[in-house]
Amino acid sequence: MPVLEQAQRSTPGVAFVFANQGESAEKVTAYLKAESLTLQNMLLDPAGSVAAAANAPGLPTTLFFDATGKLVERRMGELYPATLAQRLERLLEVHGAPAATPNQTTRELQ
Repeated sequence: MPVLEQAQRSTPGVAFVFANQGESAEKVTAYLKAESLTLQNMLLDPAGSVAAAANAPGLPTTLFFDATGKLVERRMGELYPATLAQRLERLLEVHGAPAATPNQTTRELQ
């Protein structure tokens, strides 16, 4: 999460969306506060809908979408800064940046 938070701050042309699966808003908020993390576009997914829709068999999974919203890459496991930088660079070179639409709220998927 800290790696993604830093990338969110340093790459304003890319929209980051965080989906927490199976935990309550209170638990997520407490974790973010304890770790001093500020994340935009946080979604709560109590039923695991995101993982099912993205065919992600394990956590953590990082999904990379192009500017049209097409899934172009899936990364399973922990994401290191160099790996994320490489994936973002390739995504931006090949597909262009998606429109960033920051939203400070936490929302729950239905």
